[in-house]
Amino acid sequence: MILKATQLHKSYLQPGKPDLPVLTGTDFSLDAGETVAITGPSGSGKSTLLALLAGLDRPNNGTICIDGNDITKLDEENLTTFRGKNIGIIFQQFHLMPHLSAAENISLPLEIHKSEKVKQKVEDILQKTGLTDRKDHLPRQLSGGECQRVAIARALVIEPNILLADEPTGNLDAATATIITELLFQLVEEIGMTMVVVTHNPTLTRRCKRSVTLSQGKLV
Repeated sequence: MILKATQLHKSYLQPGKPDLPVLTGTDFSLDAGETVAITGPSGSGKSTLLALLAGLDRPNNGTICIDGNDITKLDEENLTTFRGKNIGIIFQQFHLMPHLSAAENISLPLEIHKSEKVKQKVEDILQKTGLTDRKDHLPRQLSGGECQRVAIARALVIEPNILLADEPTGNLDAATATIITELLFQLVEEIGMTMVVVTHNPTLTRRCKRSVTLSQGKLV
């Protein structure tokens, strides 16, 4: 088991009102090499859960163990280091640096964590994602599908133990979404990666080995 989350509780402050509960005792486990889709209605807390698993947010209560490390007990510096080496994240909104080229966006996590063979790793993932001819283009010069390819390449270039994807096709038209879905699963299978994907896309859900639904603050 590569990930085990136990009794996760998360609520948010509301000025002048009671706290808003989002997760109310969620348990979740993940085996190495598994692909899992998290589904559920909008506002059910899917993105919140993914942010907790990524260490981008902290639960009010509960534990999240990744590869034997309880990330809820790490301070910010160690958590950032751990995430940078072990967790790849794909955002729906891409979150690319607008002033950096495709290649520079992809190399950013490698540069931050002082990885070796940065140029070779970037060239390899550019080729795998079909972006070699677009490597010097800025995000504003790329299509939505190409921006998502860059986001995928940036997440995969660190060769993470776990890949977390939040609505990776949510901002794309149907035809582009299909292409990106095929690319994503092809790369995950090639690398032998473990992936959790939050999605409303039934095609993405069916491609995963397992799916769970978030309802009333818990996974079912």
